[in-house]
Amino acid sequence: DALMLVTRSAAPLKEARIKACSALSNLAIGYDNKIPMFRYPGFVDAILGVIRSDEGEARIKACSILWSFAAEMRNQVPVVQRGDILPTLVQVAATDTQTEARFKCVAALTLLAESLPNALPLLPALTPLMDILSDAGPDPTQWKGQTASWCVGFLMNMAQADDAVPHLRDAGVVQLLAPLLTLDHYQSLKAAMAVTFVCRYDEDDETYDLLRKTETVIPKIINLLHNTLSARGGSGYKYGVFTLRSSVGCIQSLASGPDFMKERMATGPVYDSLLRVVS
Repeated sequence: DALMLVTRSAAPLKEARIKACSALSNLAIGYDNKIPMFRYPGFVDAILGVIRSDEGEARIKACSILWSFAAEMRNQVPVVQRGDILPTLVQVAATDTQTEARFKCVAALTLLAESLPNALPLLPALTPLMDILSDAGPDPTQWKGQTASWCVGFLMNMAQADDAVPHLRDAGVVQLLAPLLTLDHYQSLKAAMAVTFVCRYDEDDETYDLLRKTETVIPKIINLLHNTLSARGGSGYKYGVFTLRSSVGCIQSLASGPDFMKERMATGPVYDSLLRVVS
């Protein structure tokens, strides 16, 4: 309550507000604190007030708190259902080009997209995040920071929702991600998974050629499933979030694709991993 009072003060000392937000941000990192803090009466309103009224370090810390809330799976749908957090995240992602607040809000949006019920409500974030990725350019080795990487993760998560796929297609997601498919880079993994999900119901020649470009990434996708089931990290984990649903769902899409993909899926290690999921 005391920390919230400092953040809400009509004319708070700048340093005091920063320290209060920093303390609250550190508390929100704690796994056991994410749900109680999100539900605490008036807390979210206070944090949103900081984001709307501050343009410096306090705002960055406040955005970090929303990121922490989104990192808890049980918070993800309630965060979106509140109705006031999502527009704030999108607004900061779209307009803040000067501070880390944008990065933290993009990361929060990516995590919220892990929950399929959030896909359609998250569509307003599609254009600003695609713009960020487009501005970053097609060479991930030249990207500054991790914001663009989280944007790829956002598209990968969104692509797993059937209702969102037509919107992703119309927005040009496949064309935006296509340059990443043939790179020997961890971003190609997320891009290939996103494209596979978006194209999973298509059978035209253009889609076939596009999926051919993902062929070199298939072993990485299979390895991702193995690592996830073994509770191990791997290339790309540091730069985004891969749920078990992502890797299993992508293999499902690959297995329903052209014959060359079915052949790549029909291996003992894939069978073993899928049986572990079933059991």
